[in-house]
Amino acid sequence: MSEPVPYLQRLWQSEFLRFAFIGTVAFVIDTIVLYVMLWFGVGPYRGRVVSYLVALTFTWYGNRRITFASTRAHGAQAIAAEWVRYLMANLTGGL
Repeated sequence: MSEPVPYLQRLWQSEFLRFAFIGTVAFVIDTIVLYVMLWFGVGPYRGRVVSYLVALTFTWYGNRRITFASTRAHGAQAIAAEWVRYLMANLTGGL
């Protein structure tokens, strides 16, 4: 019988599963932030903008650090440009 730790390590090596994990956590973060914004009385549309930006930033950061670490940008300008490209790609996809 194999041990669970090596099995989990093999699973974690899958880029797709790391990507899916980050996306799942981002969904939870998005939902929590939206409800917190509604609780503060911000309103559903403004709250959604905030929750979207928070979740988007989390997915960008998580994927650049965990899923696609070998191809991430380095340097402040390159990192900012990477985030803006990610934001624009997601906004385009959202439309």
